[in-house]
Amino acid sequence: MKANPEKQRDQIMTRHKKILNDLKTINTIDKNDKLIIEEDEIIIHPYSSTRSFVRWWNNYSRVESINFLKNLYDSISLYIIDLTSISIKTDINMKKRKHRKLKREANKNKIELIKACKESKQGLLHLIITYKDDEAFRYSVNNIFSIIDKLD
Repeated sequence: MKANPEKQRDQIMTRHKKILNDLKTINTIDKNDKLIIEEDEIIIHPYSSTRSFVRWWNNYSRVESINFLKNLYDSISLYIIDLTSISIKTDINMKKRKHRKLKREANKNKIELIKACKESKQGLLHLIITYKDDEAFRYSVNNIFSIIDKLD
């Protein structure tokens, strides 16, 4: 059974908006901010005198944050592949004009996503500064930088 192209497009656009929203949040991370991951949402936890207690009480962890970030950037890589394949793998019977429109839209989304990834590097750098004594965290974020650099 063939998948409905309109339904696929809607799913892709929903995924696109979620990823862009996460990247915009990451871009706004400042020095000394930490992350909270709740229900697959990323939330910035700014510095406060009670932050350590709040994080401990709610069981927020750095490991959860880095796992979320790794998964996000891995999924972005796969998503860009999906966008590229959309522009290539279209129904043979699809009219050329519709095919060109779909290809332009996928390319626009890809460019927008790569730009947002590059902009998010600043927030990731602030996380490295926040967790400057955590070698494993810095290593993980540097791997994310590598993923971002390979997106072009």
